[in-house]
Amino acid sequence: MTLQVTRSIAGGGVVVTVLGVAYGIAAIAGWSPSWSSVAQAVLHLGELAVVVALVGVGAIGTRRAGHVGLGIAVLGQALLVAAELVYPSSPDVGNTLFGLGPLLSGLGMILAGVAVARAQVWHGWRRLLPLLIGIWILVPTTPILIFTGGPPAPASLIAIVVWDVLWAVCGLLALQSTAPTPATAGVTARTT
Repeated sequence: MTLQVTRSIAGGGVVVTVLGVAYGIAAIAGWSPSWSSVAQAVLHLGELAVVVALVGVGAIGTRRAGHVGLGIAVLGQALLVAAELVYPSSPDVGNTLFGLGPLLSGLGMILAGVAVARAQVWHGWRRLLPLLIGIWILVPTTPILIFTGGPPAPASLIAIVVWDVLWAVCGLLALQSTAPTPATAGVTARTT
C-alpha cells in the first residue's frame, strides 16, 4: 500500500469517526433519525479504515500476531457493519452479529495493540492507543451495554462515543505518520 493510499484511508477514517462522535453526542441528546442504522454502519466503516491505515503506516511492525490481530479486528468491524444494516429487518441476526463484532474487534485490537507497543514505531502514549481501543470495547463498554440494554441508554451511548473518540485519535496518529517529510515531498534540506 502506497503512502498516498494509506494517507487517504487514514484521512477518511478520521473524518468518519469524528462525524461518528458528533452523531453519538446527538444521540445522547435524544436524536434518532430513521436512517440511523446506515449512519452507524458508515461509522464502523470509518473504524475499519483506521484498522487498515495501521497496516499501511507499519505501526505493528513485522509481528505476525499484530497482523493476525488486525485481520481479526477487520472481521469484527465488518460484522458490526453487517449488524447495523441487518438489525432493522432481522433483529435476532443483528443481535448475534452485535455480540460477535465487538468481541472480535476488541480481541483483534488487543493483539495488534501489543504488536504496536512492541514495535516502537509510535512512542509514548501513542503506542498504547490501539491496545486501549481493544480493552475499551471489552472491559467497560460491553458490560455497560449488557447492564443498560444498549442504546439508547445514555451510559451505553457515552461508552460508545468514548470508543469512537479513541478511534478518531488513532486515525489522526496514522494520518500524522503519513505526513510528508522533506524527503518524501521532494524538498531537499539546505546544507550550510
